[in-house]
Amino acid sequence: MTISRYLLPLLLASFFAFPAMGQRFDYLSIYSGGVFLSDYRGAAPGPVNQIGSFSDGWLLGGAIGKNLCNCNRIEAEFFYRNNGGDTWTGAFGPVPWDGRLNSFSSMGNLLHDFRGFGWRHVTPYIGAGCGAAYLDGELASPSTSYTIDETVFAYQGILGAKTQLTCRLSLLTEYRYFGTSKTHLVEEISDDEVGTFGYDSHNVLVGLSLSR
Repeated sequence: MTISRYLLPLLLASFFAFPAMGQRFDYLSIYSGGVFLSDYRGAAPGPVNQIGSFSDGWLLGGAIGKNLCNCNRIEAEFFYRNNGGDTWTGAFGPVPWDGRLNSFSSMGNLLHDFRGFGWRHVTPYIGAGCGAAYLDGELASPSTSYTIDETVFAYQGILGAKTQLTCRLSLLTEYRYFGTSKTHLVEEISDDEVGTFGYDSHNVLVGLSLSR
């Protein structure tokens, strides 16, 4: 267990930043969706690069937000993402790559609503956010096993639409690009670093938002 595991409570604490500081939040949102994670690509000891591909994954998350002036709002969010290993390609060709990679992220977001289109009950919005993610992975090929265990800087871009269902409840549909700074893929037995890995993913989300 590394020190990064002890940082996870700090990520969770930021999700509750508004109420902890006595700030009233205006809405609460919950999400689910799919995660499409880019391949790991790293240098191998031999002449052939190593490529590890991931299966399509899923996410769960929540956010609390506060409305600002000029159609802007801020959010604090916490998300969990899960992907499984799919195929490992090295010097001997593709082989199965079993295991999973988890991401626990806590982010602060700034969003802008476009309310001037005259669309009935639908408000498009864009946003961006930054924060931290704890990456926790155990992945194994037939010849060896790898681990990822690190807390890294995280960032995202958001494109979405909010559809008003009732006076307080809205349906959210979003696309998010979510990425992190480089983390390290470590060979489990030797504890040697195999290469670096940037968690780059495309996310499709559906959610519900309840305003106060």
